[in-house]
Amino acid sequence: MVLEHIQQRLKSEDRYDCPWSWDSLTPELTAAQSRALVAWVLDYNENFVVRSSHLIPQCWPIHRGLAREIAATYSHWMAVFHHPTATPSDATYFYDRVLPPFQDRISRWLGPHAEKCQAGTHDAGWDKDVAERVNRVHDSAGDTLRALDGGIAQSLATTRSAPAEGSDDTADDAAVGSSHGRLGSPDDP
Repeated sequence: MVLEHIQQRLKSEDRYDCPWSWDSLTPELTAAQSRALVAWVLDYNENFVVRSSHLIPQCWPIHRGLAREIAATYSHWMAVFHHPTATPSDATYFYDRVLPPFQDRISRWLGPHAEKCQAGTHDAGWDKDVAERVNRVHDSAGDTLRALDGGIAQSLATTRSAPAEGSDDTADDAAVGSSHGRLGSPDDP
């Protein structure tokens, strides 16, 4: 189902519901994408991890920036290895230019205690500082905590990609980065 959707999106001129963008998926596609990502992460960990810092831990869905990057990398992988027009050059490009930087960013997306997550002992307070900033930006701790505590599909499907229209939180967006739901660099402060 996800493969067919990605292939259809690659052929389409209207790219509103892009499979690598959680915000644009229907609930049905979000659930299918979630299952596909779990399988892809297992395969990735089995075949491409050569350093512990490259391991995607079980808690990856909680790290929403990482989950979004996994979705984008997975979609790229699907296009490279399953699209009818894919070439060996596409595969080489993926292994040379897409996969290594993705692997190098995994620990950054996991936060200051990445090694705990990668050892299977996720620190429940890993995002305390970030969560406090998100709460101030949203001006509602309840909404933010519900989004953080929800399942991967619900959390990722309801995250904003940009500040709400008429909102004046662009300065806080820059400070919060992807934790606010805006895809930013893992190096954003």
